[in-house]
Amino acid sequence: MTMTIHKSGSVVHASLSGDLTVVEVAALHEQLMSELDSEGTLVVDAAEVTRIDTSIAQLFLFASHIVRTVRVDSPSPAWKSAMTALGLRLDSVAQ
Repeated sequence: MTMTIHKSGSVVHASLSGDLTVVEVAALHEQLMSELDSEGTLVVDAAEVTRIDTSIAQLFLFASHIVRTVRVDSPSPAWKSAMTALGLRLDSVAQ
């Protein structure tokens, strides 16, 4: 997995690629939570995600309750498949 997370104003950009599994969830959680705020937006670039497991989906679901808006740009087929299988819609969430 490769992840790049940076903040620009109130927008946190997370660019993710490769396999996103429970092995990476702690590191991703730490980086995301240090940047998110309740007035912000989380933009996820998921175009290069090849695998995502339940722990990562849960992390993004949790993040969607912290920020005002979550937007997933270019979700990969693996991202879409995982979210569908889990019954989640994490492509555009606003509170």
